[in-house]
Amino acid sequence: MQASRRVLRQQLALVTIVVLLLSACGGPAGGSTAVENAVAPGSPLSPPTPTAAAATPTLAAGASPTTAPEPTPTVPLFSGRPSIGDPFTPDLGNTGYDVQHYELELALDPGAGRIEGSVTIEAVTTEPSLQQVSFDFIGFEISALTVDGVAANFRREGGKLWVEFPQAIMAPGTPFSVRVTYAGTPEKVDSPYIHYTDYLGLIFLPNNTFYSISEPDGARYWFPANDHPLDKATVRGTYTVPRGIAAIGNGQLVESRLSTMPDGSDGTTFVWELDEPLATYLILAAGGHYTRVEETAPNGVPLIFYYFPEMEEEYLEAVDVTGEAMVWLSERLGPYPFDSYGQATYYAMGISMEMQTMTLLSYQMLDETTVVHELAHSWFGNWVGLESWGDTWRKEGLATYLELLWRTRNNPAGLDDLIAEIEAEVAEKGHNYPLDLPPQHRIMSFDSYSRGALLIHALHQELGDEAFFAGLRLYVEQYGGGTSDHDEFQAAMEAASGKQLQDFFARWLAKP
Repeated sequence: MQASRRVLRQQLALVTIVVLLLSACGGPAGGSTAVENAVAPGSPLSPPTPTAAAATPTLAAGASPTTAPEPTPTVPLFSGRPSIGDPFTPDLGNTGYDVQHYELELALDPGAGRIEGSVTIEAVTTEPSLQQVSFDFIGFEISALTVDGVAANFRREGGKLWVEFPQAIMAPGTPFSVRVTYAGTPEKVDSPYIHYTDYLGLIFLPNNTFYSISEPDGARYWFPANDHPLDKATVRGTYTVPRGIAAIGNGQLVESRLSTMPDGSDGTTFVWELDEPLATYLILAAGGHYTRVEETAPNGVPLIFYYFPEMEEEYLEAVDVTGEAMVWLSERLGPYPFDSYGQATYYAMGISMEMQTMTLLSYQMLDETTVVHELAHSWFGNWVGLESWGDTWRKEGLATYLELLWRTRNNPAGLDDLIAEIEAEVAEKGHNYPLDLPPQHRIMSFDSYSRGALLIHALHQELGDEAFFAGLRLYVEQYGGGTSDHDEFQAAMEAASGKQLQDFFARWLAKP
């Protein structure tokens, strides 16, 4: 997992503090006394009161008096905080740890609309003297929870799963794992951040299909997670589904085998594995009666297509440009950053989603414009992730603009007409707020896409072809695999062009 440099600097500072503190204590932190009193979430635990020193023993005749040893101070214990601190999604994310890997082992039954299984979260601590942490998780009955294989106390509170370590973890950088076993049907709750669908999470449909749609806060509705893009991790998805259904995840399909569903019926288990870190909203589970087709892009990248047989002709015609588009984007942005790429159609109205390495294409959006837009997210949004949801305009603006460039690649003059159409649409439908300061309910709005594309077009005009694409390649090279903020994007474009862009971005980000 890659955390931001600001977070890493904070973590290093905490490491220094705890080392100095433990040195002053004259001994290892493991000897501290446990605190048994309950504590409010996010509050530091009060250090235990040192016990009085034992009475000085009577000296033997002729012995020299000595000073009684002073009691060793104890180290205060702390809790992680139940927010990662993003002002645009203040209820998402958690602190105190850094997730390295998610192991999802789930039986997914679309007929019953039910999830059953376990998720193991492998993480390292980022704060000293850590006694408990929280995860984003809503709904389901938890039947077991362990920390490093030992049963642990937990509680549910305000959309958070609080886990108490059996023994406080004293040193930052200590690995630990939390395994949560649970079952139930996902809750269907309106997200406060979006309006493009009724609810987010893992969605089961009556036609025996299912899919996950999690941007920005839907992962917490189907598995426990640190549900914010700042904390990226690798993932292995082991999905058991009824026999005859294919299950799709991120990365490579490494195994499929016959198995049994929890109710004893016949099932098939599909194991998907992704070694590159991703944000939780990009973790995929989808299933249905799919046909699978494998191809290879002109640049050698394996392509995997999943479609429903009733959509075969329309689907294959739409995705036929995938290999060509991948090469076209790679020439401008740098090499495609993952080992494979795929697309799966699904029954969602007007929503396509760039799940990392496996895009979901709505059955209503089987066209090459959507294919290119979602593919562009492989570089912007997936490989270079967001540090804050307030920067959604950057990934969506870049993907939208690259889609426009693709559409006019053989007719560059046509770009001006498309930009004029977007300008007119923005004048009619746009909202009067700074592009990088959206209201919480508009972080995924029309403005992020269209106003974002106009900003990127203006930047292209400001810098010219050579510097513009050199800046994008530099940006991807510097921050790929992790996350990035606006200042880092601006710095990369300035470094590539030799221009100061502070006034440019201040003007365009503020422009209604």
